[in-house]
Amino acid sequence: MLESQVSQLKQGQEMHKIEIQHSKEFCVQRITHRETQQYELSKTVDSMKEAIEGISLVIAHTQSLAHTPVTRPSSEGSSMENLPHDAELKGSFPPRENHVTSSSNAYTSVESLDQYLSRILRLLSSSHL
Repeated sequence: MLESQVSQLKQGQEMHKIEIQHSKEFCVQRITHRETQQYELSKTVDSMKEAIEGISLVIAHTQSLAHTPVTRPSSEGSSMENLPHDAELKGSFPPRENHVTSSSNAYTSVESLDQYLSRILRLLSSSHL
C-alpha cells in the first residue's frame, strides 16, 4: 500500500512537471508573438511619422504659397508673339491685366489639415511603443 501511494505521488509529480513545461512553452510563445507584434507596430509608427513629416513639409510649402500672390501675365509680351496673326483672331482675345488670385479658402483648409496632422504627430510621439 505504501508503494502504491509513492507511485501515485511520483505520477502526480510527473504530471505536474509536464504541465509546468507546457505552461513555460506557452508563455515563451506568447512573449515571442508579443515582441514580434511590438516590432511590427513600431515600424508602422515610424513609417507613419515619416509620412506625416513629409506631409507637414508639403503643408508648410503650400501655406507659404498661399500667402504669395499669384499673378497672371498681361497680354503684352513674348507669349503673344507666338500666336498666329490671322484677321479672324485679331481682337478675339481681350487684353488681360495682371490679376491676383486670392487663396484664403485654400489657406483655411490647409490650416485645418495642418492642425489635424500636428495632433496625430503629438499622439504618435506620446505613445510609448
